[in-house]
Amino acid sequence: MILLGIFVFIGIGIAIPKLTVYDTVPVSAQLKRCTDSAMEHFDNPFERIALALGKGRIIATQGPSEATMEFYTIFRIPLGILRGQTDMKLGIACNMIDPNDWSAGVK
Repeated sequence: MILLGIFVFIGIGIAIPKLTVYDTVPVSAQLKRCTDSAMEHFDNPFERIALALGKGRIIATQGPSEATMEFYTIFRIPLGILRGQTDMKLGIACNMIDPNDWSAGVK
């Protein structure tokens, strides 16, 4: 019974960001593909796991090839907590010719 309760608790924690985190600005499909590929390349394995359970969102754009993103883990906890930065935002610059060519920097 306790194990079932733990699974339900974790399931709710995973469902909250998946269902409630949305991009705040509209972006082109090509920029969205680029930001999605950038999210898969976090250097810390704990961040990769946390992001797989959570979701990222685009909060701002700077031109057609740059975006600023926020990432959330289970229960909408900001991913920056793992780095000690509660309001961490990631700036992603994409090469629009090759969507897999991108660079990222913490803002």
